[in-house]
Amino acid sequence: MAFANSLSYSSGIPVYPVSSMELAGVDAWSKHNLPVIATVKSIKGNAYIGLYNKGQVTIKYGPIEEIPLMTDDINSFAVVGFHRDAIINLPSLKNKTIFDTGMLFGDVNFFIEKEELFKKCEGIEFPYFAQPITENTI
Repeated sequence: MAFANSLSYSSGIPVYPVSSMELAGVDAWSKHNLPVIATVKSIKGNAYIGLYNKGQVTIKYGPIEEIPLMTDDINSFAVVGFHRDAIINLPSLKNKTIFDTGMLFGDVNFFIEKEELFKKCEGIEFPYFAQPITENTI
């Protein structure tokens, strides 16, 4: 983040902040046409959990056992990230159809090819900076 913000400031080019979960969600959605649960590993058994559905990203922080709450009204979805196997094997999701994308992260080549998808809002320029996602910002 610091490098991107510094480069933006020094060159006068805006930053378009895209989380890895959003990138993975859009990438998997484009390939499978399903809502996507994307996770990033954290500490103490917690995860950053993103649900990409119909162009919107919802991000939560906590145990993966909270995923069923995020998918109450969804019968089938794809999974991306570190916790794919654990999500597929959650007993509370046994009545859902879950597709394992095999993806750990979004693909930067997809980001470059589909750049316009991520420019949905104006870029951020000094004195504003892109901020990392943390359990305090969700």
